[in-house]
Amino acid sequence: MMKLIEMIVDSVRENKEHPQPNKVVILREREGERYLPIWVVESGAESIAVWLQGINLPRPLTHDFIIDIINTVGLKIDKAIINKLEKETHYAILVLSSTTKHYEIDCRPSDALAVAIRANAPVFADEEVLKKAAVKLPNSIDSNT
Repeated sequence: MMKLIEMIVDSVRENKEHPQPNKVVILREREGERYLPIWVVESGAESIAVWLQGINLPRPLTHDFIIDIINTVGLKIDKAIINKLEKETHYAILVLSSTTKHYEIDCRPSDALAVAIRANAPVFADEEVLKKAAVKLPNSIDSNT
């Protein structure tokens, strides 16, 4: 059974010295000090960054379209979960529900995060993933800047 820890999508960063993918989404523990870096493809990073920066585009992005489909068929986006880490690859599920059913859709973390933030759905990480990959900032670094 997974122990889920609520996370916040903190930022999208770029590491020019890192091989592809060189974009990283930083998740921050809501009630703690751990950060979870997740390396993602550029298109996923861009979609998340556009939303975080409050940029309004004239046409919907793919993740906006996905939310429209989910809502049109009467489903609710419950949460995104970073549920596994294997060989430096993160895995995620998007949890959806109707009044009678519950669905767990396997997807890339960037897609799960981009959909969840647009739907104002919570984001979680499995404690086991955090144990393997989370980092803490040194006390000398101010995380609020």
